[in-house]
Amino acid sequence: MNRNEIFASILDMVSEETEISTTEILSRNKSREVVDARHLFIVLLHDAGFYPSQIALSFGMTCRSITYAITNFGNRILCEKILRRNYEKLKKQLGNT
Repeated sequence: MNRNEIFASILDMVSEETEISTTEILSRNKSREVVDARHLFIVLLHDAGFYPSQIALSFGMTCRSITYAITNFGNRILCEKILRRNYEKLKKQLGNT
């Protein structure tokens, strides 16, 4: 699978799990649920081997913003039980594919 296919596959998985559209995840929407889904997507891409600079290009964001999302995700899942559950479920699914 190439990078574009991996990107699309993970985006679809996050969208389905969080019930937030792919358009919203990729948007600049700052509602808590959308930001959680976006950060979940970013971390899963990073776990899949994407560099922050590659993720930043795909999102139209700065590399610093992506790095911030990755490094602070641990704190985010401590506060949000559903986000932690979604992350663990999707990470397990991605490990099996």
